[in-house]
Amino acid sequence: MKRGLAAYAIGIYGFLHLPLLILAIFSVNASRFTAWQGFSLHWYQAMFADRDLLESAGNSLAIAVASTALSTVIGTLAAYALWKRASNWLAGRRSSPECRCSRCFSGRFAMSTFVWECTR
Repeated sequence: MKRGLAAYAIGIYGFLHLPLLILAIFSVNASRFTAWQGFSLHWYQAMFADRDLLESAGNSLAIAVASTALSTVIGTLAAYALWKRASNWLAGRRSSPECRCSRCFSGRFAMSTFVWECTR
């Protein structure tokens, strides 16, 4: 059981991080395409030379930080309020047919996508 869980965790970790590793490797490729032509920092120089791109990245970072902070505060306050109130309505909604049905559809979609990808 533990070996299966470890293999599953390694598989998920690889699935999530392998594309990032590939992007990092190809970001220092001298070629414009996927054929490896050697190491080069040309694309990083081009990126840092483009003022509009840097301004866009700064705006995206500022929005990401603000929305993360705001959603963390709102989510924490809402969770505390619901815990403090011990809402029977909320406890009943967790097992409502709508929640179970949406989980069912999500699981079926994920399974069908997985099966479709494996049979290609």
